Amino acid sequence: MGRKEPDSYDGITTNQRGVTIAALGADCIPIVFADPVKKACGVAHAGWKGTLLGVAMATVNAMIAEYGCSLEDIVVVLGPSVGPCCFTLPRESAEAFHNLHPACVQLFDSPNPCIDIRKATRYIFPGTFSCQHPYFFSYCFGYWENKLLLSFEKYFS
Repeated sequence: MGRKEPDSYDGITTNQRGVTIAALGADCIPIVFADPVKKACGVAHAGWKGTLLGVAMATVNAMIAEYGCSLEDIVVVLGPSVGPCCFTLPRESAEAFHNLHPACVQLFDSPNPCIDIRKATRYIFPGTFSCQHPYFFSYCFGYWENKLLLSFEKYFS
C-alpha cells in the first residue's frame, strides 16, 4: 500500500488488516509466512528459478525490513508441489541444484535429471520444516481428519 506495484513478483508481504494475499502453485511451491508477534505475513511462489534465486529468504528479509519481524518469530509452511519423481530439468539447469546439495537431484548423469525443489528449499531456507507433523495435515500419513491446507493468508487483528 502506498507504493507502485511492480510489473511482476513471486513474493508479497503485508501487515494490513483485512488484506488477503495468496501464492499460486501447481508444480511450484506456495510458501506461507506468518509473524504472530509483529502481525505480518507473506506468501511466495517458489518455482525452480525462484527457489535458486532465494525467493523464500527474500520474502523473510522483506518482512524483517518492512515490519521489524524477527527471524525466530516467523512461522513458515510449504504448500503442496511437484515431487522429484515428476519434475525434470535439462542437465545444465539441474547443475545448480546439484551444486546446492547432491541430494536435491536424482539421476544426475541423465540428460534430464529429477529435481527435488522441496528439498532444495529446505537447504536454501534456514527454517525448520517437518513432513510428518500433526499440525501439517497429511492424507498419506493418516493425520488429516478432514483438514486441508490452502495457500492463502488473511491478516486478522
